[in-house]
Amino acid sequence: MQEEKKPIDSHTKLDYNETTNKRGKKGVIMKKAWIDGICCEGCARDVKHVLESIYGISDVQVFCLEGYALFEGFVSHKVIEEALKEEGYSLKEIEKC
Repeated sequence: MQEEKKPIDSHTKLDYNETTNKRGKKGVIMKKAWIDGICCEGCARDVKHVLESIYGISDVQVFCLEGYALFEGFVSHKVIEEALKEEGYSLKEIEKC
């Protein structure tokens, strides 16, 4: 007899095999973009604005001390790289979280 999978909690009713982001949205994968040139809170705001202006990207969070941004969306590496380059930043790498 196969054991039934139980939800993570009674509020979200998500299966253990479903992908969720940190806010509990089902099916959304967060990505981490490592960016050169973020040196202060002002830079972090600029990068946040640049990423939020790209169609298809949402829920942007920038961490200036660590030098990366978290975001949701399916946008090509090249589109993000070009948008950041126009503002003086350099995209090093994007990874799934």
